[in-house]
Order: sequence, then C-alpha cells, then structure tokens
Amino acid sequence: MRPFLTLMLFISFAVAGYGQEKGTPAPEVASSGFGNNTKIISFGIGFPNLYRSSYNEPAGYTHIKTTGFGPFYAKLEFSAFKNVGLVTSFAYGTFHYSYFGRPGIIYYDDVNTLALSLSGNYHFANLIANPRLDIYAGAGLSVDYQKYTYGNIPPYRSPEHKAHIYPVLRAGARYYLDNIFGLYGEAGYDGLSAVQLGFSVRF
Repeated sequence: MRPFLTLMLFISFAVAGYGQEKGTPAPEVASSGFGNNTKIISFGIGFPNLYRSSYNEPAGYTHIKTTGFGPFYAKLEFSAFKNVGLVTSFAYGTFHYSYFGRPGIIYYDDVNTLALSLSGNYHFANLIANPRLDIYAGAGLSVDYQKYTYGNIPPYRSPEHKAHIYPVLRAGARYYLDNIFGLYGEAGYDGLSAVQLGFSVRF
C-alpha cells in the first residue's frame, strides 16, 4: 500500500510542478469549484471491499481469516457541458481467503478484481457560493473482471475468470486546499465499495 500512495503523490506533485513551470493559467472555476475546461485527476481508496465482505467458504468448511487491500481508484474527470463532467475510472482490489477443510488441511482462495467504469457527474455549481467546495452526484456503468485462484484444491479447481456489469451511483464532495489540490469523499455503489476517500489534482 505504501508504494502505491508514494507513486500517486509523486505523480500529483509532478503534474502540479509542470503546470507551474509552464505558467499554465488557473482553470476557469465556477462558484462550486467546477467550471468550463476543468480537468481533475483523483486517487482514492474504497471501503468496505464488497467482494471481500460477501465472500463465503464452501458448505461444511470453517473460515479462518481474510487479508487483502483495496479497492484503489484512479479517476480522470473533465468538463463536457455546463456543470457536467465525464469520469473514467480504474480500480483494483485483491484479497486472500483462508479456511479449514478436513482436519489439518488449510485451503485458500485468492481473488483479484479489476474494474473500468464510465460515468457522468452533475456539479451543483449554481447552489454553492464557496469556490473551494465542489458538491456533485453521478451515475454510470462499471465492468468488473475477477480472477479466482484456488490453492490446496484438487486439479479440477483451476483458476476461474468472471466479468460483471454494475451500475455506478454516487454522491460526493470535494474541498480544495488551494487552486490545485483537494480532498474528496464519495458515497454510493459501484459493485466494489460503498465509500471512497482520496485526494484530487485540478488542472
């Protein structure tokens, strides 16, 4: 988790430094912090991991523990119409599920999830007078791909691959610390998590 956050912070500062070096003007900002030509890169973490929390061992087996991380999110939003932004999102999460079978035998499943989504956000620019605050709601679709790998299982339990399509429904708020960096939180549903927390870079 630490290497991921370190990389995301490095990318954020690099983007900000490049904009300042080139003398990039501040984006046109509406009363809520979102306006024409606005582009926002966001990195965050979601919880709980809905795949992890809903995963169960086979009947007759005893759960031992579950470990893992994510989902982590990387998102790009850009203004398309007045108060409307288009969002592309990439997410990744994984967990390791251990359980007892016959006495003395431990089984485990590894589940990795990748998700790509496309959605739209409506920003309530006309209702918020604070330029640091951006409140929005959005909807779209997410395609989730899972790989299930089974350990200590007879050969007929080879890795499985599954794909699902989920609706994306969210409401969120972003608060800018300055003209570039902000913190955001979202609540809703996308098949992966119910809540997201993270930071954004506006350029």
